[in-house]
Amino acid sequence: MRPPDSTAPSSATRRSRVVILLALLGLPLACTSGQNAGEALPGVVVTELQSGVRASLRGLHVVSASVAFVSGTGGTLLRTTDAGRSWQPLVIAGAQRLDFRSVAARTSTAIVVASAGRPARVYRSLDGERFDLVHEDEHEGAFFDSVALGVDEDLWLFGDPQDGAFVLRRGLRFGTTFVDHGHRLPTPRPGEAGFAASNACLEVDAAGAALIVTTGATAAPRFLRYDPEAPIAARVLATDLPLAHGKASRGAFAVARDETAIVVVGGDYQAPDAREGCGAYSHDGGKSFTVARGLRGYRSGVSAVPGRPGTFVAIGPLGAEISQDGGRTFVPLPELRGNAVTFAGAGIGYACGSDGRVYRVLLPAGDAAD
Repeated sequence: MRPPDSTAPSSATRRSRVVILLALLGLPLACTSGQNAGEALPGVVVTELQSGVRASLRGLHVVSASVAFVSGTGGTLLRTTDAGRSWQPLVIAGAQRLDFRSVAARTSTAIVVASAGRPARVYRSLDGERFDLVHEDEHEGAFFDSVALGVDEDLWLFGDPQDGAFVLRRGLRFGTTFVDHGHRLPTPRPGEAGFAASNACLEVDAAGAALIVTTGATAAPRFLRYDPEAPIAARVLATDLPLAHGKASRGAFAVARDETAIVVVGGDYQAPDAREGCGAYSHDGGKSFTVARGLRGYRSGVSAVPGRPGTFVAIGPLGAEISQDGGRTFVPLPELRGNAVTFAGAGIGYACGSDGRVYRVLLPAGDAAD
């Protein structure tokens, strides 16, 4: 499902800037409170990078602190191999009109990118230069929401329902062959789908299971965990989420996990400053979720921070927050906003948004080993 782009505040000069942020620590903030009081965490650095494009960017994948990809409208696919100092456009023949909302990469040269809407396509490169069309869905309602790396050489592709079933396909050998698994998921509720907001409604856990979050058009959005290697009785877990629902613009938009927690974010993209039902966390593997506190509105993306258990960063068009307690409470990260955010090790991450905006984020040194 395609949420419309929000307009971020203008940046007439498109200058590169470094902003020292304050992130408040540890105080439980109600999701509706609007409080900003508490001790400051100094030393968070956000640098706006020069992407060289004006596209709406929603696809983001971080390979390492120095290698990352962003993708978006107009067939845009950009790569950096020097920590964001420069971005190289990767041209895919015949894809200039596609909206690449999903991208994943194993290395700086092994890349897959998927388009949202029709034509629904997946392209792959193994050398970082030439891209081949490896999968296309010609169904009238085809819409790919997210792609994620699996274990070994596999990847997963999630899309909106077709013929009464979710689209969930496993790309064997890095997308050489795609196998359908959607019929093994629960039947979609009326209006239930995925949001292609940040390439984050699909995640893969350490066991190789696909983690999915859905929209909440007519009922509560859901968290789905699908493990193709588990016994049949334990293959699927489905849990209702305490997030905004009741309209097509509401639901869960993104999911992230680490060894301590699963965190989901969302809300209502048509009311981006509404603070009700915009985040939740689970500390029991997704069997139950509790409302997160401190998120200040609709959030389209979320990322765990590798090497820092329990640390998650959420982002949306109007702001961003950080949690250091496994998603229980979030506190503001001023000056950071966008569609998607993803972290590598050493507290280094990237974010992207509308109008070609790309950011590099550096968190202060933590107690955990990075």
